[in-house]
Amino acid sequence: MTTLRTLTAAGLMLAAGLTSTAALAAGSEEKKMEPAASVGAVEVHQPWARASAGMARNGGAFMVLKNTGAEDRAVVSAASDVAKTVELHTHIKEGDVMKMREVEKIEVPANGATRLEPGSYHVMLMGLHAPLEEGQVFNITLTLDNGETASVATPVKGVGAMSAGGGHGMGNMKH
Repeated sequence: MTTLRTLTAAGLMLAAGLTSTAALAAGSEEKKMEPAASVGAVEVHQPWARASAGMARNGGAFMVLKNTGAEDRAVVSAASDVAKTVELHTHIKEGDVMKMREVEKIEVPANGATRLEPGSYHVMLMGLHAPLEEGQVFNITLTLDNGETASVATPVKGVGAMSAGGGHGMGNMKH
């Protein structure tokens, strides 16, 4: 009888533990990360830039653009006071060589998201006034196709960073 009570108590404790774990998991799914900035239905998540290597005169900024609206949107320009020129860029493959090219806009589909990440779309900072230093935060202003703008506080990660977390791996290359 004592063994049966012990097994029953252990089973109830296990069931309670599983229920608590499931509740915690569900709660974490419901709790969404707040955007760093938003303009209309477009939210900006996980903005970051890579620190300059030495005296590099150019840099890149990355982020996730999420459109919660029913209409497609596009980022048509970017600006920042850390560089002489700021452009929207992507990488294209020409033969066996990856090259950066300016783009007129970066589409953000209705109810979808577009990743700006190394090897893909990004904000190109050309003619930096000073090297970007790890720990620094600067603003980038994004302008949408409807004329709305958002100011995005952009933290600078390490020289070898490949993601907003600062990791050095290849990261998620989906775009």
